[in-house]
Amino acid sequence: MVDRHRPFAERELHVFSVRLDRRAAGARGRWAALRAFLGQLMDLPEREVPLRRDVYGRPELEGSSVDIAVCPDERRQFVALAGGSAVAVSGHGVPSLLDEEAFLPFSRSERLFVDEAPEEERSRRLAQLWTRKEASLRLSGHGRLALAGEVDALIQHREGRVLLPPASGAGESADPPVAYVYDVPAEPGLAASVATSSEMRRVFVWQVGDRPPVMA
Repeated sequence: MVDRHRPFAERELHVFSVRLDRRAAGARGRWAALRAFLGQLMDLPEREVPLRRDVYGRPELEGSSVDIAVCPDERRQFVALAGGSAVAVSGHGVPSLLDEEAFLPFSRSERLFVDEAPEEERSRRLAQLWTRKEASLRLSGHGRLALAGEVDALIQHREGRVLLPPASGAGESADPPVAYVYDVPAEPGLAASVATSSEMRRVFVWQVGDRPPVMA
């Protein structure tokens, strides 16, 4: 599938939606499954895949310009690889019911965006907004929940751009950091989004085992 000598072009994003093997439960099993999966992509034996953990325990490809992010849901594991850009991914199940607490991390305009949808679409729309927020915050290095209310995830008229909370210590004149957010097509009942630090020229979403890839 992927040429190991030039696996990903610059500013090219690949997102893989991988069905989780329940036998590989737990962090150790998921790590082994990820290494095996990358070995298949790169046409390398598992022991030669240059995968390691960074100081925060996140996976990274050692000695590569390709960044990797992983997010396991109960049913699928989303693996994002971006050439020449930092990347983060978020995937969540769509809630069956919405209560007032579910709307707390969202602004008035985001709530209106959800309320305007047909009733059967509201839960999916809220879940998609949340995955955009979470992927953006993960990319920035901020906490998962604390600053969610400061992230405007309505990207329809901003070419996918999400403004991130400024880093601590940044001067008032500094431009706010930006994430480029891409919604990932997922199976019914799931929502997923990917955030990158640079705008991507091409975005591919793979349902593993399917051919050909779906262009997002």
